[in-house]
Parts: sequence; structure tokens; C-alpha cells
Amino acid sequence: MTPSIVDATAGLGRDAFVLASLGAQVLLIERVAAIAALLEDGLKRASRDSGTVDIAARMILRHGDAAQSLAELVASAHFHRRSFTWIRCFHTVKSRHW
Repeated sequence: MTPSIVDATAGLGRDAFVLASLGAQVLLIERVAAIAALLEDGLKRASRDSGTVDIAARMILRHGDAAQSLAELVASAHFHRRSFTWIRCFHTVKSRHW
């Protein structure tokens, strides 16, 4: 079984990249527009490099506030609401009952 992980506070994507390099499907959610733009650029570059193309293919980026709209962001990435195995988040995301 391939794990599906939601990184609800993606930052610069380092943790998500490590998880994707281990084979996980990772949804990255970033609230700050400038950081999301940097992530988008990095993912585009990674998808053009033969050493990282497979890793980048397992990463999906969404710009938004996970604390406000986690379910919608997950759905927009075609992650079934019950299919992900782990959510990584820090300070900005409040606990939610799934």
C-alpha cells in the first residue's frame, strides 16, 4: 500500500520531498502565496530533471489555508477524503474530526 500524506503546512517542501522520495503520494498545502510560488517553481524544475522526475510526480501542490479549507483542498487534489494515511501539520492548523 502506497501511503498518501497531506502536508498541511508545506513550507519549502523539504519534508514532503523526503516522503515522496520514499514512495509516498504527498499533497502539499501552503498558505503563503510567495512560498507556494517558490514550491511551484521547484516542482516544475524537479519534473524536468531525470533524477527527480519520479519524486516530483508524487507531489501535488495546492495554495490555500488548510486551517480553513482542508477538505476542499484535499478533494481538489483528487485525494479521497478517507484515503490519506497521515496529515502533517504545525501551528496553523487546528485539530479537526474526520
